[in-house]
Amino acid sequence: MFAKLYETSEGQILVKRGTNPDGDPAVNICFEVEGVVRCETLFAFEDNDKADKCFENMNEPKALDMVWLIKHRSKEQERQ
Repeated sequence: MFAKLYETSEGQILVKRGTNPDGDPAVNICFEVEGVVRCETLFAFEDNDKADKCFENMNEPKALDMVWLIKHRSKEQERQ
């Protein structure tokens, strides 16, 4: 499995096991904000085993928490 899709109160959340822009093993998340799909790297790792373990442990409540944090971080940055 390389992706998990959750149907949540915040809409669909896609968690993917992939790479970051530098090519490092990573866990990424995609979700919709005001009709625009936004993708973020949650965690990047030096080796695949750690990235795989992080992905395996990701579940719907954790994904919702990550989306909440990203959305609120963005709102705070807009205010500055």
